[in-house]
Amino acid sequence: MSTKPLLTNGSSGTWVKLLQESVNDILKTKLETDGKFGSQTETAVRTLQKRGNLLVDGKVGPNTWSYIDANVSLAQKIKNSALATFTNPTVTNPTPKPPTVPATVTITQPKPSTPNSSADKPSQVTIVPSQQKSDDGMIWLLGGGLLLAVAGSMGKKKGRK
Repeated sequence: MSTKPLLTNGSSGTWVKLLQESVNDILKTKLETDGKFGSQTETAVRTLQKRGNLLVDGKVGPNTWSYIDANVSLAQKIKNSALATFTNPTVTNPTPKPPTVPATVTITQPKPSTPNSSADKPSQVTIVPSQQKSDDGMIWLLGGGLLLAVAGSMGKKKGRK
């Protein structure tokens, strides 16, 4: 099969219909195979992701497609292969939402109560929501709280304590 697209709520087309048929095959459900990725398809995808011990985000990216390919019946594999080979499947994806921007908050300390203590300068704190990698390979901002975002591995390097 050719490279499969990322599908999200709002996507439509032949790839969504293929997804819906595959989800029906694996979960033994009767999801409507209309080629429109709506709330019922998203719920079914989340159920499938939960069953596959995948990140449950309702998006169908490489990890979810791999799970589908590994668990769909032989009859559905043949049908999917024929669809992808002979119909040149299409997909229309919704316009992505702009990313969440971290907020910077200025904290001003109260004036000291004793004449000998010095007032601290205002300090700034950047609030960045917690992050989790989703099935589409992107880092999405979820939740809240203080977090220092660091790129790369968080493991210890040899020779350092």
